[in-house]
Amino acid sequence: MMTEAGPLVISSRDLSNRPKQSLDLFRQILVVSILLALSLAIGLALASSTPWRILSLAIPLALLPILWFRPTLSVYLLIAGAALFETFRLNFRDSFTDQVPFFHSFSSIRAPITLPVTPAELLMLFALGILILKRIAAREKPLEFGPLFWVTAFYTFMVGFGVLRGVGTGGSLATALSEARPQIDLFLAFLLAYNLIRDRGQVKLITWIFLAAVGFKGLIGSWRFLITLDGNLQGLTEISTGNSLMAHEESIFFVLFFTFMLILFLFRSDNKQFKFCLILSLPVLLSFLANQRRAGTLALILCILVIGLMAYMMLPSRRKLIVSSAVLMALILPAYILAFGNSPGLIGQPARAVTSAFQPDERDQSSNEYRVLEAENVKRNIALNPLLGSGYGKPMVMFLPIPDLSYIFQLWDTIPHNTILWVWMRLGLVGFVAYLFMVGRTLVESAMTARAMKDPYLRGIAIFTIAVLLSWLAEGAGDMGLIDFRETIVVGVLMGVAPRLNQMAQGNRLSAVSRSA
Repeated sequence: MMTEAGPLVISSRDLSNRPKQSLDLFRQILVVSILLALSLAIGLALASSTPWRILSLAIPLALLPILWFRPTLSVYLLIAGAALFETFRLNFRDSFTDQVPFFHSFSSIRAPITLPVTPAELLMLFALGILILKRIAAREKPLEFGPLFWVTAFYTFMVGFGVLRGVGTGGSLATALSEARPQIDLFLAFLLAYNLIRDRGQVKLITWIFLAAVGFKGLIGSWRFLITLDGNLQGLTEISTGNSLMAHEESIFFVLFFTFMLILFLFRSDNKQFKFCLILSLPVLLSFLANQRRAGTLALILCILVIGLMAYMMLPSRRKLIVSSAVLMALILPAYILAFGNSPGLIGQPARAVTSAFQPDERDQSSNEYRVLEAENVKRNIALNPLLGSGYGKPMVMFLPIPDLSYIFQLWDTIPHNTILWVWMRLGLVGFVAYLFMVGRTLVESAMTARAMKDPYLRGIAIFTIAVLLSWLAEGAGDMGLIDFRETIVVGVLMGVAPRLNQMAQGNRLSAVSRSA
């Protein structure tokens, strides 16, 4: 005798769990696939005579699905890459971070796909494309702009105009892109950060990544000085392609490390990060001194003065400490400069940087004379077309002869040390004013945010943004800072974060109220 089967019953709980289980399974398969692809790529790379040809293609492709679920990862990778990887090789036997072509175009590293973009730029373009697609699919506004968008966009428009003008009047496209790309990268980094960084935790993670990466570079510099060079910098110019212990811009990152450490101390905003900086401060200081960059010393003095002034205005409880420290420094510094201004040791490096402006040694005198002649050539090139500039991609007209430095820097006759004046030379008065307005607007936005902010950590980020911009200007005026990929990316990210700080503070206050309710 057969019994009739009862009806199949499916609970709503089973139905609701199926999408979640499917999504979890999909993520597990995705992670495993990515790990297998990366393992295969690394294995092929190790067996290949040109490993970067394989890795340069495999890593971006592997990142694509990860960025789909975590687009904010792109900002973290950008900050880590900017702080870790050099834009050119230094030729030391202990070098390894300068072997990573994060800022080299795919065509220059002979990758399987020859593209005139770098892995850093491809990462930004991928992340922006994914972000736009996801927001369109969710019927949201593709991108948010914010108060700094139009000033940054107009300057980037002028950069694009400079490329077209330069190439259209006989300039080299490859050279024009080499000049313009760091400025375009700033805009891309700004867009990413403004659209992806939304809360205090994300900002803190960015600073952790930056501090850890710069601290790591401090350890590398200390090892290189003490072990690789046996504490002797005499033969440095014969070894290093950059004529320095580390990349020139590394000194600016070391300055920003100490700048953030000073902000943490004065504003008492994060004890863990301050202790972390304190632990790594000695190797970072040693690397900073051994790198011997005058622009870095200038930037450090400027940052200390600005932070001290802002802390004095905003922190009444710390004014006694700030005033007493200022008086003490005013008494000690003149004696230090007199005592160590001509000392060849590391301890005298900051003093030599100051005295070189008045009594330069033979090396600094030669550098000063070169820069004076170079600046005069830039001014005369500006006079040829002061309104619209010459555009990118063309060498300067050498009204005054200067030594050929192509053995150090291939574009020595195209990009001068003073890249502030270079903006005027390439983009004319219109582009120069656009650049100054972009920087000025960011400084004002950050200063107003710092003044109104109650959260000590986010207030410190606003002040740090000011310090970063001023350091960038100092490096730009003396050591090609405006065309450095690493610095422009850090500046772009902070320009994107700064307008969000007030919203983050309001969100924190609302969260605190809801928790107490």
